[in-house]
Amino acid sequence: IYVTKDKALSLVPTENILQLQIKPDELIDTRGDETITYPIVKIGIQYWMCSNLKSTKYTDGTPIDKGSNFNETTPKYCQPNAYYYFYNSAAIAHKSLSPTNWRIGNNSDWEKLKVYIKNDAKVLKSGAAWEEGRATNLTGFNGIAAGLYSGTYLYEDKSKNRFVYYWCTDNSDSKITTGSITLTSQDNNNIMNSGSNSETLGACIRCI
Repeated sequence: IYVTKDKALSLVPTENILQLQIKPDELIDTRGDETITYPIVKIGIQYWMCSNLKSTKYTDGTPIDKGSNFNETTPKYCQPNAYYYFYNSAAIAHKSLSPTNWRIGNNSDWEKLKVYIKNDAKVLKSGAAWEEGRATNLTGFNGIAAGLYSGTYLYEDKSKNRFVYYWCTDNSDSKITTGSITLTSQDNNNIMNSGSNSETLGACIRCI
């Protein structure tokens, strides 16, 4: 496809062509020797990461302790499988986790998203794990049914009542967790809900 000097589209080369290069919106997050690329999506006036945070380091490059016992409330992340990363509230409070110029979604961020989608959570959900008809991902948010990590156990699938928990932070202090935001299929529920703020909770992180 060509763009002429008059900014018209053409399928054949013409004189004075303007060369354009189209690239996907991506966030490249480098922390020490760890570099992770996250896709970005615009929903309304907000820009969200299209996948959960999966860093094993803080933004200053220091490692986050990895462990499977969240009953010990020291800063920690766990990775129960190759795809899911969960962080406890102590990890959020300890040092910066969000990429430069980004933040973990706070109360206002999640509320704006909720209003924009008219609280129809299926447009945020992605993947075959959700109940049939409960995931369209029309926004591109790509909400996977990762479940939650509590204490020492991954809660992921209870009779197809799949769900995911995301951390929600205070509007004025990004290191304080005020609770979690849940997407669920339980009891035909297809809305965003508020969830637990337990110190033993391991939840996913989405940045905005």
